[in-house]
Amino acid sequence: MEKKEDDIYIKAFATVLKEVRKDRKMSQEELADRAGLHVTFISRLENCVYQPSLTTLFQIAKALEMDIADFVNRMKKLIG
Repeated sequence: MEKKEDDIYIKAFATVLKEVRKDRKMSQEELADRAGLHVTFISRLENCVYQPSLTTLFQIAKALEMDIADFVNRMKKLIG
């Protein structure tokens, strides 16, 4: 996979994460607490500094009370 293609997926993940978190009226701190992650990590995910592992993706989806397939489908819609 090319670096440019990786960037597209990372940006889509970050966008969906932030949108869903805000739709749920959840702060980064609250999401971090629910997911068992550090608030700085959540911030870096949303700012495309880090990319999530599969485990982290599941933790975040669970914390957002969202099916992981729905999360990925929202990413796919952004990517086109």
